[in-house]
Amino acid sequence: MESNRVRFVVAEHKYVELQHGNIGVRGVGPFDLTFTPDGITGKVDGDIRTIVTTWPDKITRPMYHMDGVLWYAGFADEHSITKGTTAPQFSLAIGVSAGVHEVKISEWDWPAMPPAPVRAALTLK
Repeated sequence: MESNRVRFVVAEHKYVELQHGNIGVRGVGPFDLTFTPDGITGKVDGDIRTIVTTWPDKITRPMYHMDGVLWYAGFADEHSITKGTTAPQFSLAIGVSAGVHEVKISEWDWPAMPPAPVRAALTLK
């Protein structure tokens, strides 16, 4: 384990609550999730369910992708998110559908805007 990277692996279908310092995950496996200050990446398998995690340090507005498709990351149990606590705050919830999926949580990146439409000009004579 690198000092800024924590990996949680659950190989079977069972409920777990795992933590290392103030980083943690809880939910039903199987999953293999790697936490860094910049986000969470990994693979999930199994039934449709919600997995609840701690909030990565450098994330202000979470952007959640499952298999490259943008989904919504919700807010879980903690009523106010405080970074830097000694105990984990399980404050970020992601829904996953049944099957094997690649997941990624990162800082929100606004999609590129479409090109501006051509403007017509009117002249008065």
